[in-house]
Amino acid sequence: MLKNAIQPPLAGPNRNPVLYGVANGLAKLFPPVEHPENRARESAAPRPAPRPARG
Repeated sequence: MLKNAIQPPLAGPNRNPVLYGVANGLAKLFPPVEHPENRARESAAPRPAPRPARG
């Protein structure tokens, strides 16, 4: 999305300089967060499905 921090793109949906500036500022304030447990799930071997309880 960010091609140049000073100039917004000249064409396409990101061409509005105000929205581009707001989006750029929000991206700096709130960077994407990846939780550690998501990383652990991706690297762990898949677990077998739990068996239904007998009753």
